[in-house]
Amino acid sequence: MSSCLTSDTRIYADKARDLNRQALIKKWAPVAIVLGVVFLLLWAETRYGDQGFICLTCGNIFPFH
Repeated sequence: MSSCLTSDTRIYADKARDLNRQALIKKWAPVAIVLGVVFLLLWAETRYGDQGFICLTCGNIFPFH
């Protein structure tokens, strides 16, 4: 009886930990994506600042500054 209870408790704790992790990812994933895009744009500006970037839909070249 106690081994069954211990096993069920462990399973319940693992599922609770997984649900907590999923909620944390769901909460902070949009922030991480936005920060990633901002850092990518800042890196591109320092790396290719004199060239600008090419719009993939229209082909125009837009300067970073």
